Amino acid sequence: MKFPAIPPINSELHAQAAARVGSLAKPAGALGRLEQLAAQLAAVRGSLSPDVARAVLLIFAGDHGLTEDGVSSYPAAVTGAMVDTMLIGKASANAIAAAVGVEARQIATAMMKTVAAPVAPPRIANVPGSGRLP
Repeated sequence: MKFPAIPPINSELHAQAAARVGSLAKPAGALGRLEQLAAQLAAVRGSLSPDVARAVLLIFAGDHGLTEDGVSSYPAAVTGAMVDTMLIGKASANAIAAAVGVEARQIATAMMKTVAAPVAPPRIANVPGSGRLP
């Protein structure tokens, strides 16, 4: 699959969008991080009214051998279990995506275990894990 080139962010449009959000009838900063994301989205999409009708949630999951060294809060098996849960649509990310009408796609990278078969291709691309790094 070939993806289109990503153009640089339009800094002028970003400033215009931030000013527009700031001028809305609400206390300054009342929408928190959403205000920053709105300006960023406008700049990335090249419009003060970007079309987000085809939003997709991409969930990247991976594990690695470093978990054996105790550098992670959870063992690698937890990542595999979460990927399996996402693939059957039962994870919280799936529920949130469904609630707002967004497709969720899971992409497992460098998994140390073989994950369950995808529910609907192309939901997952499994690449063998990196193992312990030297």
